[in-house]
Amino acid sequence: MSTFRMIAPLAVAAAMLAGATAGADAYQCRAKSESTVMVGVNQPTAAALGQAAWSSKVKTKFGLEWSVWSIAANPQQACAPAGGGGSFQCATIAKPCKYVVE
Repeated sequence: MSTFRMIAPLAVAAAMLAGATAGADAYQCRAKSESTVMVGVNQPTAAALGQAAWSSKVKTKFGLEWSVWSIAANPQQACAPAGGGGSFQCATIAKPCKYVVE
């Protein structure tokens, strides 16, 4: 698990407490998930490429504000060996979300 994913819930909680007097903060998510499949020389590389491809695809379809993997809803990755040489294929899926301030 990345350091960012471990720290993100604490940052969100702190932002909620700090913003309690500044208005409501929330995430708005798309109804449908977006997915990608990428191959890399090893599992960590394939996983990183999958997240980057997901972000790029979502950015192209919906705009930059929707393309942040760390705030996507229901993010999932499934990786499996992709032939010889230690390469892996990772399927990446999540619902795009954006941060909104009301």
